[in-house]
Amino acid sequence: DALADFMNEHISKGTYSFDSDNLIAAAGCNAVIDNIFLCITDPRDAVLLPRPYYAAFEFDIQAKVQAKVFGVDTATGSESKAWPEKYYPTVDKLEAARKKAIDAGLRPK
Repeated sequence: DALADFMNEHISKGTYSFDSDNLIAAAGCNAVIDNIFLCITDPRDAVLLPRPYYAAFEFDIQAKVQAKVFGVDTATGSESKAWPEKYYPTVDKLEAARKKAIDAGLRPK
């Protein structure tokens, strides 16, 4: 509960609410990504991962869970918005990466 209380007070500042039942703490985002994909993927799955991402994510996902990473481009150029929205993929770009994974015979996650 202490982490949720801290995040509610200092991060969201009343704009949304963090729930301690929906938070996970780990030693860095690589550990979180590893744990998520170890839980939800099987060999021959595809992972849709927004770019830019840390280069080790792709190696770790492929080596540990035998899934293939499909990078999803985020907004650029005329699509670009203010930070952090410029790093969010659009629905069209997510669908394009999903279709690419399916065409490769993989199950996107």
